[in-house]
Amino acid sequence: MAELVIISTFYAFILLWKLLKYSVILIYQIIYFILKILANIFAWSLMFPGTKYSGDWEAPKVDKDGNYGEYEHKYKYYRTQQKVKAESCYDVLGVSEDDDLATIKKVYRSLSKIYHPDVNNSKLAEEKFKKITDAWEQIQKNRV
Repeated sequence: MAELVIISTFYAFILLWKLLKYSVILIYQIIYFILKILANIFAWSLMFPGTKYSGDWEAPKVDKDGNYGEYEHKYKYYRTQQKVKAESCYDVLGVSEDDDLATIKKVYRSLSKIYHPDVNNSKLAEEKFKKITDAWEQIQKNRV
């Protein structure tokens, strides 16, 4: 009789353990599902008017010279595209905006000697050379 009580108690603990284990898994899945729904609701709420993800977004208008002008949009203030490119061009060459054109030209030539496709055959060097050349052309256009 004592053996039967011990065995039935053992099986009761096993059954209780499995019930607890599966209930924890179920609770975890329910919480995960609820958090996923809340994340989607939050992501949709971030799409407020005026962003490119909302339906009323407009691209900045181009003036007669082909540049993006500064203008007040319905929701945002856009800066000119050229100013943004000019700032990043100085970063590509590793110079500051205060440097004179001769110094920038020396830096451009030294970098182009290093990354020129005839000298350096890697794909990264070719992409870097294109960036350096584009940056130099953009700086020349902005300085003139």
